Amino acid sequence: MEQPRRRPPQPLMEPFDCWIERKLSELDAIKSDDERAHSLEDDIRKQVLHEIASGDFGEATAWAAKALQTGEIDFDRWCA
Repeated sequence: MEQPRRRPPQPLMEPFDCWIERKLSELDAIKSDDERAHSLEDDIRKQVLHEIASGDFGEATAWAAKALQTGEIDFDRWCA
């Protein structure tokens, strides 16, 4: 069965550094809700890839390192 497509990431309305720090804090705050945390983790990583793919390389190495920090937040990740 085909998976429904998720919306592509939206353009950010704030500097990326601020956005990712805010999202990492949100992720840490909801880590007890595995489903929400996993979804937010996916969204964070997709946004980083979107920003880089859009040609806004900025601090791509730092952004990727920040996105990978989601893996350090302890919650159960479920995959189907």
